[in-house]
Amino acid sequence: MKVKNHTTAIENALHLDAGSCKHEGNFHFSATLNGHRVLVNAEPEDDEQEYITIYSMEL
Repeated sequence: MKVKNHTTAIENALHLDAGSCKHEGNFHFSATLNGHRVLVNAEPEDDEQEYITIYSMEL
């Protein structure tokens, strides 16, 4: 899933709890979904790293 490289865009795309997404480093993000912690893994989509591709979400 291709999204803008911003925590709010990731929250909206995956229906995560608002304000819960935090950048952990190297295109890994932590967040909550209905109060449960999740890990979101992504990779850059372009050289400017403006967009990322989310390739997995782990509970």
